[in-house]
Amino acid sequence: MILNDRKPVVIMAVFAAAGLLLGFLAEPSGVPSVNLCQFKLATGLPCPGCGLTRATILMAHGDFTRAWMYNPFILAIFPAMVVLAIYPFIMAQLPERVISGLDWLFVRGSILLFGLMVIYNCYRWYVIFTAGGFGYL
Repeated sequence: MILNDRKPVVIMAVFAAAGLLLGFLAEPSGVPSVNLCQFKLATGLPCPGCGLTRATILMAHGDFTRAWMYNPFILAIFPAMVVLAIYPFIMAQLPERVISGLDWLFVRGSILLFGLMVIYNCYRWYVIFTAGGFGYL
């Protein structure tokens, strides 16, 4: 069980909290210049996570529309980051059966989200190739 074991939960919480903190500290006006995707730098094509860094910064500052435009999955990922960041603090208060249910939801939800992101990315690639170039994103 992923969420029942304290160490992975704390590691996920630290990464989620760090991502949220960096999102709040980053200046949204500099968002268009941020490009950390090594896949896109190497190939010119977006990966399924392209735009999530910029979208996280924009979500942290309340700009939901622009965040959606960078990557629509931020509307699921940002709240999940908030929950993961606070989860270790509430974990001790939850009964075992609730943690078990959350574990089931977390694993299947992650698989579903990743699958949807890959499908969406295939669509983005289709648009890029049918639009005639790499200038799309």
